[in-house]
Amino acid sequence: MNRNFHLVLTLVLGALRAGAQPGPEFLDSLEAQMAGAREVFCGTISSFTQTTLPPQTGLSKYALTVRVGEVFKGTPGATATFFLQTGHDDRRVEQWADRHMPWLFINLGGNRGVHLNQPTGTPNPATEPWRFGGMIRLGDPVPAETGATTAAASPEYLWDDTLLNNYPKSLYSMAANNLSKPEEILACAREFAQTGFTPTNMDAIDLEGFRLTVPVGP
Repeated sequence: MNRNFHLVLTLVLGALRAGAQPGPEFLDSLEAQMAGAREVFCGTISSFTQTTLPPQTGLSKYALTVRVGEVFKGTPGATATFFLQTGHDDRRVEQWADRHMPWLFINLGGNRGVHLNQPTGTPNPATEPWRFGGMIRLGDPVPAETGATTAAASPEYLWDDTLLNNYPKSLYSMAANNLSKPEEILACAREFAQTGFTPTNMDAIDLEGFRLTVPVGP
């Protein structure tokens, strides 16, 4: 049976057996995100500009300039610039910049996310800007982050077509280890970077309450 069809059929039958209840949440492991990314690097927000969008949107647009540090994948240069949108009264970006918060940035380029059983490929930087990606906090949460206790245990923020999500997500390694401390996150990233990013496909493993996307070999 075709592997993709088998996966879809399994999900459909599982939903039917559960009375059509929503299925478990999908989370992408750090390694899966790195395998599908165009660029992965550490950095700090050195400056930003804020533009208020029309009042009916309730949003502001930020242009972030990031000072690049340790590079795991790609060639981002000494600085990188990308854009985020968030609420008018959201002070997270301002506080992150004031604190010189260190981050692990994952640039997915034009890819909306990590897809099961799809080749990761290499996006074209000339045609696929930073539209989707993630930023993993490598420090304590700032006051503007919702729920300091939860934020401390959930270090990753995602953006979808530049819209930054309100709540941080938990981060896991492909071994299903929860990653919340900076030293754990960086150790995992460095170890996977040494593999040369050879995995070309994605698979999922079932864990309690969610499914974890992990990279697999050809």
